[in-house]
Amino acid sequence: MPRLRLLIPILINIVPSSVFFFMITDISKAMIGTFIIIVCTFLSLSLSSGHNKKFLSSFAKLLADVRKRLDDIRDKTETDTVAVIDLLQNIVRKSKEGSEEAAAVVAYFMGRPDEKTDYFGDSYVSRMLRENEASVSKAGSVFRNIEEINRNFLDNLKAVFDKVEAIHRFVKDIREIAFQTRLLSLNAAIEAARAGENGLSFSVVADEVRKLADRSGGTASQISDIVEDSMKIVENIRNKVDQQVNAGILAMVDTEHNLKNTFDKFRKSVDSISDAIKVLTLNYQTISKDIENATISLQFQDIISQEMDKINTDMIAFKDEFESSHSFKKPAISSSSSAEKRLHKKLPAVKEHEDNVEFF
Repeated sequence: MPRLRLLIPILINIVPSSVFFFMITDISKAMIGTFIIIVCTFLSLSLSSGHNKKFLSSFAKLLADVRKRLDDIRDKTETDTVAVIDLLQNIVRKSKEGSEEAAAVVAYFMGRPDEKTDYFGDSYVSRMLRENEASVSKAGSVFRNIEEINRNFLDNLKAVFDKVEAIHRFVKDIREIAFQTRLLSLNAAIEAARAGENGLSFSVVADEVRKLADRSGGTASQISDIVEDSMKIVENIRNKVDQQVNAGILAMVDTEHNLKNTFDKFRKSVDSISDAIKVLTLNYQTISKDIENATISLQFQDIISQEMDKINTDMIAFKDEFESSHSFKKPAISSSSSAEKRLHKKLPAVKEHEDNVEFF
């Protein structure tokens, strides 16, 4: 049939000219001319057929090479895509593990976000903060107790100083009394001397009173010296204690203030760390979702293989149509069915990866 389709136009071109030759010339010459035309026509067809066969052979080789390259590209794309999917899934798994570990750390140290308690929830940090706050409060209470003890000590020392001053006043009174007694004994001795024999016993009494007054005066002087020394010592102690107490109170107030400031800074730092860890956890989750979406997108690389198969099919159909139109034998080229079998060899592995993907 293909050769008949080729002969019909040839006959259409040859028959009218042959009839014309029969009409204007001899039959023998017309037949010779017609034969020459037919021979030339078939020679040209033979040359054209040889040329077309060479062209078709080169074209077939080109098609086979193109198809082989497309198959190699498809296989390479499938292999690389599966490798990328495996890598991304490993990244997703590690990201999830890191996110879970970060969430566990946040839950342990900072408390869970759904727990509506003071500061960071019932967590390690919250317990530590409460314990530190209690320690700071207890330290402040101890400082205040020490301040009260120092104040009481100063008050008692002042009371002792007042007592020593009172003793010093009493000693001065005793010395004054001893002086008056000494004058009285002197007057008594003078009167006893005037009385002569009758005042002799009175003179002895006056002498004893004078001795007692001298002893009282000496004792009062010693007590006065001791009291003065004690007053100096107590005054020195009071001044030093007062200075130390005032310095200690200032140091305790400053220490308590520094402890509170440090505690507040620590609390703010922990709060900032908590926020940073929560943001990091959210970033982990976001990256994990993005990678999973990228994995899902890569798994649709089967569309590329289908498009490449369509190109192969179109090229084979074009070659078949070209060969059929020139009625040449078709060269041995692998069919599209074998290419399709090769295309779907790795699809189960891709399908298995698709089953492991979690959609969001």
